[in-house]
Amino acid sequence: MMVHFQAVAAGSPTATAVEAAIGLVFGIVGATVLLAVPGYVLIASASRARFSHASSDREFIARTAVGGIFIHALFALLWTPFLIQRVIDASSLTWQLRLEIAAWAVVVLVVAPVAMGVGVAKARNLSKPEWIPTFLDWMRVSQIAATSDAWEHVVDGLEEGSWMRAWIKRGDRVVAVWGRYSTNSVAGITDSRDLYLEEMWETDSEFGIGEKMIGTKGVWISSDSIVAIELYEGEDDG
Repeated sequence: MMVHFQAVAAGSPTATAVEAAIGLVFGIVGATVLLAVPGYVLIASASRARFSHASSDREFIARTAVGGIFIHALFALLWTPFLIQRVIDASSLTWQLRLEIAAWAVVVLVVAPVAMGVGVAKARNLSKPEWIPTFLDWMRVSQIAATSDAWEHVVDGLEEGSWMRAWIKRGDRVVAVWGRYSTNSVAGITDSRDLYLEEMWETDSEFGIGEKMIGTKGVWISSDSIVAIELYEGEDDG
């Protein structure tokens, strides 16, 4: 039994269809990358690299798509259509045009998303003007939207110098531990959910704050021992 192979001639209907299909696939992949990369970078910067804690893959994809659309919409007014027109009008890609395309890629895919993400992260705690929290909610990068549960929401909003009263289990009892959350303190956002307070303060007979404990280097509290944590605004020592 003999099997005959017939080569597909260039320019034939079959070859044209194959080339069109390949072009379509590459076009879809390229468009997806161009949309996803700036959105991914923006969300990662705005969420302080904590986007992996999103409630679902669907939520992460939605945030990335919205971020990418916003970046491209911004540059559609400033740069992109003018660059496309210059590429179309050019008889060949000169080194100046190649350099502008490279600059566009760096700015649109990296620089602008990072700058905007950092700005969004700093604007999270702003409540006025009212359009700022509304815009951040729409972008799905507000302080609440960027966290997956109450613990992460609290940790993300902690300010330097905040007071904490942690109620922890100690044997059969629950005791109060006072501490100061400052620059070297750490609240875990991984599955450990532990807490380190760099300053430890005494607890008085009514569970209020006493004197600062001298000679200590803080206190580490495991997540298993935490019953509740109360937060208070930072004030001067004592």
